[in-house]
Amino acid sequence: MSNKQQNDQSTSSFQWLYPLIVALIVASLSKVSITQFTTIDWQSSYNWGLYFSCYFLAVFAFKLRQNNSNKQVNTKHPSYSWPMPGMQGKLGLALKTVIFVVSNLLSLFNPFLFSQQLRLTFGMIGVSYRIKGHEEEIKHYQSKAHYRLPFNGEWLIYHGGDTPDKSHSWNVLNQRYAYDFVISDNTFKRHSGAGFHLRDYKCYGKDILSAADGEVIKVVNGVKDSPFVGWFFINAMSKQAAGNHLIIKHEEGEFGFYAHLIKDSIPLKVGDKVKAGQFLGKCGFSGSTTEPHLHFHLQDGPSFYSAVGLPLKFENLAIDGVRFDRSTIQRGTVVNNVIESVKA
Repeated sequence: MSNKQQNDQSTSSFQWLYPLIVALIVASLSKVSITQFTTIDWQSSYNWGLYFSCYFLAVFAFKLRQNNSNKQVNTKHPSYSWPMPGMQGKLGLALKTVIFVVSNLLSLFNPFLFSQQLRLTFGMIGVSYRIKGHEEEIKHYQSKAHYRLPFNGEWLIYHGGDTPDKSHSWNVLNQRYAYDFVISDNTFKRHSGAGFHLRDYKCYGKDILSAADGEVIKVVNGVKDSPFVGWFFINAMSKQAAGNHLIIKHEEGEFGFYAHLIKDSIPLKVGDKVKAGQFLGKCGFSGSTTEPHLHFHLQDGPSFYSAVGLPLKFENLAIDGVRFDRSTIQRGTVVNNVIESVKA
């Protein structure tokens, strides 16, 4: 990716809107064509289904375009060659895409997930206007609290970083600097066996810890694990996209978001005070996800739907065996706290 491309992607707070606009145009034209040239009795309830179908296809098209651009400049991330669990490594890109898109489309019929998507869409519109002209300021934000990694042991950063090619979801502004953490072996395999059972996954059931001192302001603890591990299938029946999760206020304007934990594993309630390193719950497979992992990000407000994602540096950690007092972390590296054994 050229410097110009990186600057264009990093300075625009409205890029996430492009698929929405394309979807709106395509859906409108499609509706006109269907009502004018077919005998289908169009119902108003069809509008949202048509629109979101076009939206998911537009998102996929933009993502494919970005991946092709990365290929052309040889910047495709090594994670694309990491082994995939279950059937994901055998299906091929086309079939995986079909499964992923179909499962997302099915989620439109789930009123819980549908309403959350709407809240996020409208929330991000407000966020885009709020941060316009302040993107560079946010990019260089210095956190107030002292953050440690939210676990013990060595974990792989599957997604996450402070550039578009490493980011979890660069154009989703509340998750721009989010991380997905998993545990893998030295070949980047994240499970034993075939990967069709949750117990196969190395990170499943591991303790998740508070990244800093703080106060719990939200707890969701009753979402079952998804039933489709190993198939690249999003659970369209879940009531909560983030699954079981906590939001912890670590400092004024700094809220930690910990997601996809195991049902009933969170021993905390709203108002509880926590210390850095305190047990929060167990890593799971709840919500909209294709593989067990911990999703963690820092945001500037208490609401997931209207907050801006913030970059942060973790303290007293090792990155691929090298110790750092304070550092950002990036996709594709193995990280752990230095209170544990560190490679020489």
